[in-house]
Amino acid sequence: MDHKHLAATLKNQRDTLVVEPIHATVEPVRAYAAQIASAKGEVFSVVEIPEGSTAYGMGYRFASIPDTELDHYLTSGARLAT
Repeated sequence: MDHKHLAATLKNQRDTLVVEPIHATVEPVRAYAAQIASAKGEVFSVVEIPEGSTAYGMGYRFASIPDTELDHYLTSGARLAT
């Protein structure tokens, strides 16, 4: 096996598909929510992180959460991402 070729292929894949549970942009978080929902068999939503929170101060704007926790986040100032 050509290690350099494998490393380049994996880097390309990582660069192509960014999946994150919390991120500055919505697309990686939506991808994560779909992936984790499929894996766990439960519904996940994407919320906008409220201004003034620690995560917001770190540059994060969106997070994926299970719908079982949605009410807690909404009452804490988060909004469903559109």
